[in-house]
Amino acid sequence: MNISLTPELEKYVNSQVERGFYHSSSEVIRAADNVLKCLEQAFDKLANNPNMGSKREDLTNKPLRFWIVYNCYIIYAPNTSHLQILRIIKFVSQYRKFFKSL
Repeated sequence: MNISLTPELEKYVNSQVERGFYHSSSEVIRAADNVLKCLEQAFDKLANNPNMGSKREDLTNKPLRFWIVYNCYIIYAPNTSHLQILRIIKFVSQYRKFFKSL
């Protein structure tokens, strides 16, 4: 696989290797590619079964649904004519900030 990274992504990839999370930059890229494939599969599932996700009334009173892929929530509106994804956020680090903005 031959890819080009922005300076920001290259810095992130290198930091993951330096911190010992991965052994090589190609391993980081493969992991990211796997996450993207899993997200795409989740989008297909949710488009065909929009009520599959969970309601989170502890986080919002809006009619939103949540689906988990790895350490991320896919937050979407199920009652639309097409799958409307509002946000994909990482657990803990971003979700409280997101819901304060609703």
